[in-house]
Amino acid sequence: MSSARHKTPVLLTALNLNGLGVARVLWEHGVEVHALHDGPDDAPELQTCAVRRVWRRPIGEDLVDFLARIGPEIGADRPVLMPITDESVERITAAHARLEAIYRLPYGDPRAVNELLSKKGIDAAARAHGVPVPATFAVESVADMEGVAREVRYPCILKPQDKSPAFATTGAKKASRLEDAASLMAAYRGFCDAEPRAVVQEFIPGSDADVHFCLVALGQDGRLLGSFVGHKIRQWPPRCGGTASCGPARAPELVERTAGFLAAAGVRGVASCEYKRDPRDGRFLLIEPTVGRSDWQNAVADINGVPIPYLVYADVVGAPIPEVRPSRWPRKWVHFTSDLRSADEYRKRGELSRLGWLWSLRPPIRWSYFHRADTGPARAIWAASLRRLAKKLGLPTGGGSPEETEERPA
Repeated sequence: MSSARHKTPVLLTALNLNGLGVARVLWEHGVEVHALHDGPDDAPELQTCAVRRVWRRPIGEDLVDFLARIGPEIGADRPVLMPITDESVERITAAHARLEAIYRLPYGDPRAVNELLSKKGIDAAARAHGVPVPATFAVESVADMEGVAREVRYPCILKPQDKSPAFATTGAKKASRLEDAASLMAAYRGFCDAEPRAVVQEFIPGSDADVHFCLVALGQDGRLLGSFVGHKIRQWPPRCGGTASCGPARAPELVERTAGFLAAAGVRGVASCEYKRDPRDGRFLLIEPTVGRSDWQNAVADINGVPIPYLVYADVVGAPIPEVRPSRWPRKWVHFTSDLRSADEYRKRGELSRLGWLWSLRPPIRWSYFHRADTGPARAIWAASLRRLAKKLGLPTGGGSPEETEERPA
């Protein structure tokens, strides 16, 4: 792999699997990448060669203060700051004026980004721009929820309005599918004392494969630099979870809808929208956008010839925008642990055989942690798996037994 050929470095706010995917895209195109990491020392992402330097924020130091302090060390000419998690997007947009003097911030209008981080704001913005959405109800109290429980059509999905720190302390799921009023009220009471703001959304029937997404790179002038449309193969948990496996899809209408909606709302840079196709009428309904950062399965676009983060980087630093050449052979992206769990659950329900699972994973395929020129993370995963197997069998493990790094959507 060639050394950096661009003068302006990039700082990523996390080196999780999402951040690893972004780092690899940029690294392959000659960009010097730095990343923050607050996770365990044995995280497999730390074994990547795509990141020049990993920064650890001292305990107790505010994220914005830390970013302001290290910015000049990373690059004198305003490095590009790419958020990786919703939490970092919220903190950075809130301090936009301060950080803009130190970094290039590619996400667009911070007010628009904050609106679309909120489930309540998503519904309002989508309706204002004529984007179809499932029936959605915002609640802020037990009394509100009791009224919604009588009105909503079941099954339904319960989510927090925002992924707030208060909600995180409850340990509740980020999204729950609920079958009746009693279960809806019980799930809400599980976190409402800490975070009463929630959203109830009608569940759209259909399979995991009916969930589509459109990843886009929007220039600072709002023009579309590149796009990729895909669909999920399986989710974990099934029918209401993160992407376990996915691949390209043919739904060109989603490109115009996604780019038009996000650009009109004031969003720029890396962004995406997730939709579900309603089998009752074939319509694509907006489930949620991801703004200010890349999505969990962002690497599926790159392995199919669309380097979303690099297109945004090139636009921000004024480099030539490369011609996008989609791969001739559609490639799937698979997160093995999540996909195996999902397949096992479907097998228990009698909806998927082992042979059917294997057939769905036929090549060409790219495993989430694997990269032909960056094998460190995959080797770390394999080594940890072998140690766990050896421990289970009572065999020597050659030292300590690092805790398993749980792989979760960002």
